[in-house]
Amino acid sequence: MPFTTGLDSLAQSSDVIGALRGELRYELTLGGLWVAASALADFATAHTHYDIARPSGTTQLAELWLVRPGIGLSIGWTSAALGI
Repeated sequence: MPFTTGLDSLAQSSDVIGALRGELRYELTLGGLWVAASALADFATAHTHYDIARPSGTTQLAELWLVRPGIGLSIGWTSAALGI
C-alpha cells in the first residue's frame, strides 16, 4: 500500500539568487604535496522558506539560515611529487 500525505505540489518553479562566500584558509606545502584547511560562511542574499498553503492559511515548514557555516579540507599534488 503506497504512503500518501494528502498534499499536492504546485507547479515546479525555480529562482536564482546571489550568494556571497567568505573563507579563511591555511595551506601547508611539503615539496609537491599540499594540504589546506578552511572555515567558510555562505551568505544568502534572500530569505528562502518552504510553506504549506491550505484554504485556512499558510503554514511555514522550514526556513534556511541566511548565513550557513562550513569547513573544508583539500589535498593536492603535482606530477613531480608522483614521479611522473
